Amino acid sequence: MLFPNLSVRENILFRLPKRADTVARLQDKLRQLNCQINLDASASTLEVADQQMVEILRGLMREARILILDEPTASLTPGETERLFSQIRALQVLDVGIVFISHKLPEIRQLASHISVMRDGAVVLSGETATYRDEQLISAMTPASRDHTLSDTQKLWLALPGNRRTQAQDFPVLRVEDFTGEGFIDLNLEIRAGEIVGPGGTGGIRAHRICRNLIRPASSARRADLAGEPRD
Repeated sequence: MLFPNLSVRENILFRLPKRADTVARLQDKLRQLNCQINLDASASTLEVADQQMVEILRGLMREARILILDEPTASLTPGETERLFSQIRALQVLDVGIVFISHKLPEIRQLASHISVMRDGAVVLSGETATYRDEQLISAMTPASRDHTLSDTQKLWLALPGNRRTQAQDFPVLRVEDFTGEGFIDLNLEIRAGEIVGPGGTGGIRAHRICRNLIRPASSARRADLAGEPRD
């Protein structure tokens, strides 16, 4: 988290004990990462990629040996992503450990020497990245069906942005029948994997009420299914 009212330099050095070599150390970090960021710029003017670099520099100035990057490319353009990857590789050369969290397999294969998959709070797979096929990783991320075909949950995962496909699939993830609430009555709704559904209408319809009631559809619908399972 950055302080938008402070400069880049002030954000990096915030609460850092004063040392005679602080300026030289910061310049050295910038050179090692091939970073051209303007230290005098206001943090409020930075693009997302530069904000992330300020966070990384803040950690390096505190001699951090491990950096945790949680979905760092989610808001980046392809060009910004490649620049970030170059800087991550530079960190590896400096013997900084990187925990790179992502659901995008191509990015993981590009960067990670080792991979661990967590599901339901437990590590279900761990080892060298090169030893696993994509199918093995997907199966570890989601419950596999007995006949070794992809389950509905796995298909839903594949429909997420950054994975194999994003078009609407042929199975519903949410279905409600005879859905009734304040401002609407007997609504039937089906949303499929990878599909974006936006309720709308003329003034006064208050479509947000439908979305609010979807949090607990079973309380106001004759039937409500989530990922193929009935909701009580």
